[in-house]
Amino acid sequence: MSGCAKVALVAGGVLLVLGVVVVVAVVLGVRWLGNQASDFVEPGSCEITSDAVVSEALGTPITLEKGTGLGGLVSGIIDDRVLSDAPSCWGSASGEDSGALLVRVAVVRGGDAAARFQAEVKQAKGVVVSSTDDGEGTSTTVETSPYYGTAVEGIGDEAFCTSLGLTGTVGILVRSGDDLVYASAGGTPDGTATDLLDETAGCERARKLASAVLAG
Repeated sequence: MSGCAKVALVAGGVLLVLGVVVVVAVVLGVRWLGNQASDFVEPGSCEITSDAVVSEALGTPITLEKGTGLGGLVSGIIDDRVLSDAPSCWGSASGEDSGALLVRVAVVRGGDAAARFQAEVKQAKGVVVSSTDDGEGTSTTVETSPYYGTAVEGIGDEAFCTSLGLTGTVGILVRSGDDLVYASAGGTPDGTATDLLDETAGCERARKLASAVLAG
């Protein structure tokens, strides 16, 4: 085996180990945050949907609480990338053997839902925050990090899934008439790392959740 081949093999092994470590850490982190979720939300039952609706959609018992916006401590862990200022509920798997899931459901009813949807799409694709020119031919542009995943058909009037976020979170924003629903889930229902970093699986999970909320 050549020196280059050995280096490539070692590098591949290191990356594989690091990937496993990251996935395991994320799963454990999601489970810990699920256990601590009540410390970060406003006490009270969710008024947007029910525990039963969400639990059936995700295939594992979920306990919902009213959301208040979690601030910097867990920002990005429980997903507030879309409809960040909307009435929300936060939830977590409610049993030790029911997986490591954190979910968020946000709903906006009325108003110009189509315009708000397009604004959220634009934000998700990344927007320019600032642009400067030093006058000598060098320009600097600062943009927000994009998180647009893919357009989704077959649910509501229009919808898109986000890209993979922290803790394997993927969400879907759905416009149905004058209503907007954002549903996201991070972690895995069975507590394993099998599809934690699978964006397609995450989008489908979020879609099931959004469909249940719209139907319920």
